[in-house]
Amino acid sequence: MVGRHVVRTSSGDWDEPALRSAFAELAEQGWTRVGLPEGLGGNGGGFADAAEAVTAAAYQGVPTPLADQVLVTNAVATRLGIPLPEECVVPVIAKAGRAARVPWASWASHLLVADREGGVGLVEAGAARVTNGANLAGLPADTVLLDVSPPGTGGAEAATLIEGYGALARGVQIAAALERCRHLTVTYLRQRKQFGRPLATQPVVRQELAALAGEAAAAAAAARTAVSNPRLREIAAAKVRTGLAATTGARIAHQLHGAMGITREYELQVHTRSMWAWRDEYGSERIWAARLGSDIRESEDDLWTAVVPASL
Repeated sequence: MVGRHVVRTSSGDWDEPALRSAFAELAEQGWTRVGLPEGLGGNGGGFADAAEAVTAAAYQGVPTPLADQVLVTNAVATRLGIPLPEECVVPVIAKAGRAARVPWASWASHLLVADREGGVGLVEAGAARVTNGANLAGLPADTVLLDVSPPGTGGAEAATLIEGYGALARGVQIAAALERCRHLTVTYLRQRKQFGRPLATQPVVRQELAALAGEAAAAAAAARTAVSNPRLREIAAAKVRTGLAATTGARIAHQLHGAMGITREYELQVHTRSMWAWRDEYGSERIWAARLGSDIRESEDDLWTAVVPASL
């Protein structure tokens, strides 16, 4: 569905009306309410179903608030029992009514706000002052100043939930984008010839392709494990591993593409710049590595049991 939308101009810039049209179609077809119980305004389905939808959209390179809506907002609202409207609802982690670099806030009709110094609940977008910003990929990363305090209590705990599900959402997106980078690289090297042979047949190129495939597989495995069991340890491991894979995988893909990979008209840079931006959103690898280490250190299990699940 999203692949039918041409979301970039001839110069390679994002076409915002086309992006909004793609997201509107997703919402109209009910995809933004996957993973949210019907009693809270959703269409049902589980967290894994929502992750499948996000994976497909990220692979297509059509950025919208879908990941933040279904893997973060819907998941947190389900945990807290908060009914949601049908419009776009973006999660916000605030402190004393202020939040910086909030993905997609300028697109939202409502904000699911968790204030670390206050409460948690829905706030209409009109009750907030949003200053447009952008991340490394040129996608919305806005500043939010709230004119009203979110209702309820437990903002700090809800903020932790948002941060965790947000980190997992970015891990899912990175894994999908990296798989697309792998596909683009293989296709390019099979088409491009040097000394009368496709580049893909060169031993050194094949070695780098294998390394790229390994990073893509590792990212997908980490994300899939966390989706099936979204606990702190699995989420932290997924955010760290997908972030590392984004760094290494993007380097290999660009190296094998040469100058072609950085042209604005070509698709590769869309995915690599998105991955670079997603590495830092909802916490960098360094932050989540520290949390993973603390969780294992504080566990009653020995290190080997903590690292290798008994089910394996």
